[in-house]
Amino acid sequence: MRSRKLIIITFILLLFTIPPILLYNQYFVKTPIKINVAFISHYLAPDAIAFKSLIERWNPSFQKIGFYVNVIDFDKESILPTILSSKNSSIDIVVVTNFNFKVILPYLLPLNTSLAERFYEKAIDTFYNNGSLYALPFHASFPILVYNKNYIVEPPKSFNQLILMAKNFSKKGNPKSPTEYGLAIYSLEGRHSSLVFQSLYENLGGQILTANSTIKFLSNETIENLLSIYSFLIEEKISPPEIMHLESSVLNDEFIEEKFPIMIQWNYALYTLFNHRLENIGIAPIPSNLMLPSSVGYLMAFGICKSSKNVVLLIKFLEELYNPKFLKGLVETGFFPPIKGLSNIFESNILYLEEKIFYESYKNCVNEKFSNKFYETFSKYLTWYLEKRISENEFIKLISGIN
Repeated sequence: MRSRKLIIITFILLLFTIPPILLYNQYFVKTPIKINVAFISHYLAPDAIAFKSLIERWNPSFQKIGFYVNVIDFDKESILPTILSSKNSSIDIVVVTNFNFKVILPYLLPLNTSLAERFYEKAIDTFYNNGSLYALPFHASFPILVYNKNYIVEPPKSFNQLILMAKNFSKKGNPKSPTEYGLAIYSLEGRHSSLVFQSLYENLGGQILTANSTIKFLSNETIENLLSIYSFLIEEKISPPEIMHLESSVLNDEFIEEKFPIMIQWNYALYTLFNHRLENIGIAPIPSNLMLPSSVGYLMAFGICKSSKNVVLLIKFLEELYNPKFLKGLVETGFFPPIKGLSNIFESNILYLEEKIFYESYKNCVNEKFSNKFYETFSKYLTWYLEKRISENEFIKLISGIN
């Protein structure tokens, strides 16, 4: 009888004890902190939708270590300084590039330089200021030569070889050519076509100088030579006549359709091309008349905002990004993280060649406050020239006046 009463008393005590324990777990287990990432889509890289999808797959893992990521897509990059300067800004991490670094630098927090050890020096030099590091890159974007290995056995090494090869693969230059055109150079109006032009200009031996809030192309003769090459390619139907209006995705489509066997395209295009499971793709540096070719590009990086209250977790996020588990997701989404030995981690021949081109040829575009305006304006004038609205001399005069 006593034992029965004891069991009943114990049961009643448990009823009063268990709920408080459950309530403790419910109200005292820490909720993951939200990290707001300001993402910018107007680059030749995976857009905000692709990045959001990637983050959604990662968030369950991030939540286990105390945070989750919320991606905010900014359509207009120009409004970033206004938002970051606001006392009510909720942005924790912002995408930093060569074009906006100096503009938003006052709102960024210096990082521990030990975080930079895994990156190529040229990938982080851009984001140093007065000895302090302010951002870690997650994507490098740069122009490369893409060719169809069914037609091209060895890629051209010099610029002259490129033009001769392209002429031979155009119907006008060679009626027996299997392709309509021989070469497509990315020329769509916008800063990207300016960087392609700068790459070609430097590969022809031209030099630039940054001074007095502008970028000076020092060799008018080299500019005239390059402009005449652009015109020659269009007039002789070696390149599509509407080349200045073709987006990167359209160039990819026409390359897949074998309208031309060679193109000077941005490395992000490789993601689309390989999604079509094309096995006949070859890539190489842009042909150059110099010993070392030049591929002028830019970087996308993550910087921590000074106004954020969760710096420890933000640094944890940046550290996690470059672990193989998450690094693989970046690569498979189409990003090219400029990390030493990236191709060794994933054992990809194309990734190896892409990394090799970056290491040997990549050069940062000018990253000053005026960079974006200069490259955008330069491209507008280049489009005018390709549309035959201005002459070579007028083009040179116009770009000399950009400030």
